[in-house]
Amino acid sequence: MEINNYKYQINENGVLCQVNPKVPENLYDFNYIMDGYGNIPDKRFAMSHLRYGFMVGAIGKPTKLLEIGYGAGDFLNVCQREEIECLGNDITGIPVPQNVTFTNDIYEHVDVVCMFDVLEHFEDINFIKNLNTKYVYVSVPNCHLPEDEIYLQHVYPHLKPNEHLYHFNMFSLKKHFEANGYKLVQMGFPEDTIRKRAGYFNNILSAIFVKQ
Repeated sequence: MEINNYKYQINENGVLCQVNPKVPENLYDFNYIMDGYGNIPDKRFAMSHLRYGFMVGAIGKPTKLLEIGYGAGDFLNVCQREEIECLGNDITGIPVPQNVTFTNDIYEHVDVVCMFDVLEHFEDINFIKNLNTKYVYVSVPNCHLPEDEIYLQHVYPHLKPNEHLYHFNMFSLKKHFEANGYKLVQMGFPEDTIRKRAGYFNNILSAIFVKQ
């Protein structure tokens, strides 16, 4: 299908993919991270604790954690204060929080890898099969109707060509992770308590998977 002169297709797992995207150089920087609610400290604080609670409620407190795309570092701050050994990886150049170790190796051995609003930006999303972890915890925009051009063009706010390259819903996210060797542990929309948009459809999908 073609939407606003950008081509999309649905892959074998039901994931909507942009065809031949061209991501601008230096797109992801400090200003990008601070966009939206990034400059609202109370929302950032609430979101980080909400994510921590969702994780611990599903899998318990991990010993060692890696966040890919840590942005401003709020979630890592919460985790290191809970005495979790924390690693961070990001392309923005923003320093990791105090007591957190920056790493260029996303395949280090950890208990859980976290990616919040990150997976949809990768050009190859099958890298998850090689992660050296027991659990993966992700949040992604929820693309409820990936085959509906009217929904995608006029209702879905996260299409963002050359930025969001993949679009998931509950079914396609589960199928994508299963195809890469994972089983679903927990899935839901907890972030919608903070990030809900007007309208009927859920906004942000969160899920935790265990490696098989």
